[in-house]
Amino acid sequence: MIRLLSLLLALPMLATAPAALAVEPGPRDGQLLREVGETTLLPRYQQLARHSQTLSEALNTLCAAPDAQRLDAARQRWRDAYLDWMAVAPLNWGPTALARSHRQLAFQPARPDAIEQAISADAGRQPDAAQRVGAPARGLAAIEYLLWTRPAQLSQPARCAWLTQQGQDAAAHTAQLATDWREFAGQLARAGQADTQLYPKASAAIEELANLLIAGINELRDKTLLKLPRLKADAVPGQRSGSSKAAVLRQFDTLRTLIRGADGHSGLADYLDHAADKPVLARQLRDSLEASRQAIAALPDPLTPGKPGAGQAAAQALKHTQTLLENPVTDALGITVSFNESDGD
Repeated sequence: MIRLLSLLLALPMLATAPAALAVEPGPRDGQLLREVGETTLLPRYQQLARHSQTLSEALNTLCAAPDAQRLDAARQRWRDAYLDWMAVAPLNWGPTALARSHRQLAFQPARPDAIEQAISADAGRQPDAAQRVGAPARGLAAIEYLLWTRPAQLSQPARCAWLTQQGQDAAAHTAQLATDWREFAGQLARAGQADTQLYPKASAAIEELANLLIAGINELRDKTLLKLPRLKADAVPGQRSGSSKAAVLRQFDTLRTLIRGADGHSGLADYLDHAADKPVLARQLRDSLEASRQAIAALPDPLTPGKPGAGQAAAQALKHTQTLLENPVTDALGITVSFNESDGD
């Protein structure tokens, strides 16, 4: 099923051939795409699936006999799963886009009124009613709300039923994601080869990756950091649980790994250095990533929404990284930038 859906998703891209890479296609194309899919992203999705299953089990244990110790354990399991999600959230690609995971699993922000309405309707124990409940009352953000807001009320059967249902749904969704990403990562590794239909040209996959990296950095900069001064506390991802800064770091660290590589593995900067023969530009990109990482690390923990100037230094550092990617890097690689900053509005 995923192959058919992936092919359908790819058709518009195949209808208009992307600009040819300025570099000659060769072994480094496949190396980069293997590092991206099989080395960096697939293990993160597999860990997300494992931790989501552990979260579901912890929620079932909590609701069987609520107490402070089980609540603390469930909260920690939630943090594990949530931060794993934030580590893959920057790239809405392949199976993640097809499954609409950002909406189905991690709609932000949670809507307390919608959650309370679902509980009042006892939707957790009525499948027909549950199907009518929208995304703002579901997923990881809804679980966070229930674990950190009036946790003493988890002794109420209807409240715990909705909580455990969200845990089961998250475990099922992420397990399917991990399965689908194993296939998708394999297709990335075979991009440009005769046995793959998704990316007949490796250049198309690299071009899509570059645009997704630009979009991911812009999303983090524009939707979170630049908006901090005017956001309410409950609109900041992970704020109720005190995980807001950790969430930003997880998002950025995945983007950084994809660009600069880690632990002996290569990223887009290495590809720029060796395949396009742009060592100076590759170094500038790596330096900009480190400056961005330092600026994000300097943010308060947790983040402080509503404070003038909050997040501005980190946002400015990320802007420099984004600008490098949008212009000299993509130009050096012959990549067409299809992303623009209004795409996410």
